[in-house]
Amino acid sequence: MTSIAIMNAKGGVGKSTLTMAIAETLSAFHDKSVLLIDADGQMSLSLMMAPGNKLAEARAKELTLVNYFARTILEDKDALWPEYVMTDVSDLEEAGSIFLLPGEMDLPLLEREVSARGRIAELRVAARAILSEAKQYVDLVLVDCAPGISVMTETWLRECEFHLVPVKPDFLAVSGLEYLRRFRSRNP
Repeated sequence: MTSIAIMNAKGGVGKSTLTMAIAETLSAFHDKSVLLIDADGQMSLSLMMAPGNKLAEARAKELTLVNYFARTILEDKDALWPEYVMTDVSDLEEAGSIFLLPGEMDLPLLEREVSARGRIAELRVAARAILSEAKQYVDLVLVDCAPGISVMTETWLRECEFHLVPVKPDFLAVSGLEYLRRFRSRNP
């Protein structure tokens, strides 16, 4: 199993769209199973992948990535991350092996609370456990990260095996690549 964090320091470069396209292509044309993790408070990937009623139901039942981390890290309760995963999320019939750990708009609030309580190490451990355990279920994990280096984005950048950085050919997007390079070299 391979894990890839998809990020750029700049928003609007196509991270979520690329994540969706890779997942659907691998599922539909290469028989690969893919777990998508929406680690962006804008929830773009979740909104693109999940039928609206299923996403609303998951959010109402508190079955999102944010709810999972809040329960396990902030509330110190036991929770099984696979119970938070949505199935049948792609509208592409041939892409039936895509699974989604949906995002939530409260992600920045979770990050703030994790930081305030000094629980960043626990967040990394929980993310690492998801990636490790996902090997039992899927061929690939794609993590759609928020722009910039937030607590959550840093967690996934450090825990995933690979990084994919979509770039539009403009100054800010290319500068985002340099920002990521300097970040990685400062604290490997």
